[in-house]
Amino acid sequence: MRAHVLLAATLPCAVALAAPAKADWHLLPAFSADPAVLLREGAKRKAQEGHAVHELLEDTRVTFDAQGRRETVYRYLFKVDHESGVNGWRTVGCAWAPWHQERPVIRARVITPDGRVHALDPGTLGEFPMNEDDTTLYDDRRKLAGPLPQLALGAVAEVEIVTRETAPVHASGTLVSLFLHQSVPVERTRVRVDAPEALPFRWKLSGLGPVQPQETRADGRIRLALDLGPMEPPEEREAYADPEAQPRPSLTFTTVPSWAAAAASYLEIAERQIAGADLAAWAGAALGDAADPREKINRLLARMNRTIRYTGVEFGEAGIVPRTPAETLKRGYGDCKDKAALLVALLRQAGIEARLALLETGPGQDVDPALPGLNHFDHAIVVVPGPEPLWIDATAEFARAGDLPFMDQGRRALIVDRATTGLVTIPAAPSTANLVLETREVFLADSGKARVVETSHPSGLAEMKLRSEFPPADPKKQRENLKKYMQGAYAARDLGACEVAEAADLERPFTLRLEALDCDMGITTDVDALVTLNAWDMSSRLRKLIPTSYDRKAKEPAQRRKQDLILPEPYAVEWRYRIAVPAGFEARPLPPPDRLPFGP
Repeated sequence: MRAHVLLAATLPCAVALAAPAKADWHLLPAFSADPAVLLREGAKRKAQEGHAVHELLEDTRVTFDAQGRRETVYRYLFKVDHESGVNGWRTVGCAWAPWHQERPVIRARVITPDGRVHALDPGTLGEFPMNEDDTTLYDDRRKLAGPLPQLALGAVAEVEIVTRETAPVHASGTLVSLFLHQSVPVERTRVRVDAPEALPFRWKLSGLGPVQPQETRADGRIRLALDLGPMEPPEEREAYADPEAQPRPSLTFTTVPSWAAAAASYLEIAERQIAGADLAAWAGAALGDAADPREKINRLLARMNRTIRYTGVEFGEAGIVPRTPAETLKRGYGDCKDKAALLVALLRQAGIEARLALLETGPGQDVDPALPGLNHFDHAIVVVPGPEPLWIDATAEFARAGDLPFMDQGRRALIVDRATTGLVTIPAAPSTANLVLETREVFLADSGKARVVETSHPSGLAEMKLRSEFPPADPKKQRENLKKYMQGAYAARDLGACEVAEAADLERPFTLRLEALDCDMGITTDVDALVTLNAWDMSSRLRKLIPTSYDRKAKEPAQRRKQDLILPEPYAVEWRYRIAVPAGFEARPLPPPDRLPFGP
């Protein structure tokens, strides 16, 4: 299926190609090339197994006017090589935001193998909501889409999509990334960028080695030209590899003068919404007698989580402008920037200085510090300044102050402050901070099966996960699930006492205490008492990430990795066993300590 059915800025990866001759059909205006020529061009390349189509051309032209408004003309041509390509590539479309963009203009034609030309009827294009199936996000972004006429095996299709801005999405300027890769073979890629010299225009080409676009300056304009030639789709990336080590081929350019300008621009927006918020009564009810700053933060977070659910209503400028704290409280919901703005206002009410921070969540390639711009940020959190800044994600329902979801950790962030001059890196918690700590008390019977009491003391990401599994729910179903767990972990007949801390209480560490009855993992006979400790389960999370050659269910032997494995969530597991020995028995010596290396 075509990767950019609804996005008009996806391009194939390729290598440098010499400038084409003037008679080259690639340089002709859209829909002016001889249909017979296009059919011949499409027939030159044989169909390849695994690819339903191949592209003859990807052509993108981006033009900025003096006000920084952008026009993008995107054109692509492809030939259908297999029947599956008819269904996978039959739709043309484009997304747009009406509050700052005109309705896109889409033109297309299909040249069937008999040489006949079938033009796209504009009346067959329809408008649809972008997020109609998402119940947590409501916005007015639209998509214009429809079917190509007479698309068939052997046909060549030509599509042109034009989008124009009525205003830049951000006052500080625009950041654009054109990804130069495609999932099918591409014969030719052309990119043209044209901007006034008066704009602070900067660009960067990544992932194509020594290839560079041609830059010229004339008549008060800056022009970039990039011509790339035939190339197959890039190899599939290895799972859990460092995205920075495999940069996606892309051309990124910006009209934002600096990170300071970007921060100042968003600061003006945010402070206008936060200023004057009267939250004394609400904050006072949450804070109570709390005196310690972290205790105050946790109490504010706990009340926010109970009363403000995550939902985004992002019509028009609300896609980038946070709601006022009063409005968020009144509605009882908000998206990340709404909840972050509310938390900043509440912290200031409690005497704690705080700032908004913007980031692009992981995993994946991070924001490039050399190219300022607000467009690529997709999340807003809060930072409390200090010698060791405290980072808080107001959308992480079960995270205590200072604990962040993994998608936030280690990412580059823009602190929305007048003193900001560049990006900062959010600290990534070490594995020891995400500890799965269990104390397992085994009470061997005088005769028969043992009783086990398991107490969990998780921290960091492990604590967030465990809290999320124990919200107020059906107690009967919850107990059934815990019973199944104890049966699997200890071969227990039944679940006894069960003590679960309140998941929403962020002031105290989360604990879980479970009692397993009649456990086969501990047996006492007239001769001896035995306890089976299955340490292999400690590595269960790791085994899910690493295909192993000894996995009997694996269809093929595991291939040796080409790149280092980056664990998505670093963590540590520690099990502490305490074994109560029955009267009259004496413990044998434990086996010597051992290490099981994972390599290389």
